[in-house]
Amino acid sequence: GLLSLEWAPIGFGPATEQAWVQVGPELPDAMGEPVLAWARPADVAAALALVQAWLGAEYPAGSRLAVRTRDAVAAAPGDTVAGLAEAGVWGLVRSAQSEHPDAGLVLLDDDGRPESAEVVAAALATGMREMALRAGTVLVPRLRPVPSGPELPIGQGAWRLQGGPDGDLDEVRAVPAPDAERPLEPREIRIAVRVAGVNFRDVVSSLGMLPGDPRPAGGDGTGEVVEVGPEVHGLVPGLRVMGMFA
Repeated sequence: GLLSLEWAPIGFGPATEQAWVQVGPELPDAMGEPVLAWARPADVAAALALVQAWLGAEYPAGSRLAVRTRDAVAAAPGDTVAGLAEAGVWGLVRSAQSEHPDAGLVLLDDDGRPESAEVVAAALATGMREMALRAGTVLVPRLRPVPSGPELPIGQGAWRLQGGPDGDLDEVRAVPAPDAERPLEPREIRIAVRVAGVNFRDVVSSLGMLPGDPRPAGGDGTGEVVEVGPEVHGLVPGLRVMGMFA
């Protein structure tokens, strides 16, 4: 089945005696002992230089570099990703983690609150590779099964999919569509849609940014004319068409 990403809280003990040192852009020399370091790069370019330097330093096993960001990921309800400029740092470091799983790279995002600052050391001591601190709680990404989709009606009556209030896609459901079977007005045509497109308006509506807009998603499409009104000229049943439908 399908999986979705959720951020779940984890328990953690008191901070250990590990000594984490702030670095960047320079890194400490490799002295034979594991290095525990953290840095908050200013941008993606600085993060790239930092990660490249870390990978080239050949620190001993057990070394870890925590790359810190602020509000760069949506980890809790209400998160607006105010640190969007730092979101690219997460993508870069996650790619490096995949390519170098034993390099000790860690991602740590925080919300800037004092209670979150107090648990940084304890969070790093958990050994997790990706974490977000929200109001003093340590959150980690977890994959969860996606709930099954809406039940589709059984029978021959026409139906369509409808989102929740203001286009919310989390509440999609099947509803009757009597307009699909009513007699046509003189200048209307009926189209059997083969492919429906999702355009920018649909995306904006699904984010709740078009309150009160009753139009369903998928207004762009291609299909075949199956019926025309008596005052329609130039279109006949069987004709393939494409455009914006209403």
